[in-house]
Amino acid sequence: AQYLQSRGMRFTSEYRVAPRLAIRGRSFAEVEKDWAPNHRTDVRRQRKRLAAKGELNLWGPDNPSSARELLEEFFVVHDEKWLSQGQPGRLQDSRQHQHFVEIVDRLLGRGLHFSALRCRKVNVSFGIGFFSDGWIQWYRPTYRREYQNLSPGKVHIALLLDKVCENGWKGIDFLQGDEAYKLQWANETTHTVDYF
Repeated sequence: AQYLQSRGMRFTSEYRVAPRLAIRGRSFAEVEKDWAPNHRTDVRRQRKRLAAKGELNLWGPDNPSSARELLEEFFVVHDEKWLSQGQPGRLQDSRQHQHFVEIVDRLLGRGLHFSALRCRKVNVSFGIGFFSDGWIQWYRPTYRREYQNLSPGKVHIALLLDKVCENGWKGIDFLQGDEAYKLQWANETTHTVDYF
């Protein structure tokens, strides 16, 4: 802002909240104690309900072929979910589709976080994001609609959080937006600003 003012430019700014869950060297059990009781109870309950349908694990592709395969599945699941809610299927747009292909092709093994929550060998939740300075940046998640009542996205974040704690990483950054699900997990917020 100071630079723009010094040049006599007219501008407006827009601030956005960016919730995140900072670990601060704690274990999963220690982090979990800070959650609201209803959130903690629901995460445990949904994890147990989903596990009753089959073994749960967090999986991520480790080569370009498996990454492309998972990405194609992500496209279908993402747009089915959004279309069912009356929203546009953004990844049907060839430019958006290509954007994600480029992200995966260029960043796999170099800062990309791409994972799926598997239940009985079925990918029920997906997360595309980035790993930077010890933070998982949760960019674009989605889940299968038929598992919606089991909160697969919530269980996915819980398993990812377990991994974050085990590895001593800094936490999960949910990036811009004050969506309710992000605020349930977050224990701090940062702010970003856009200048126009």
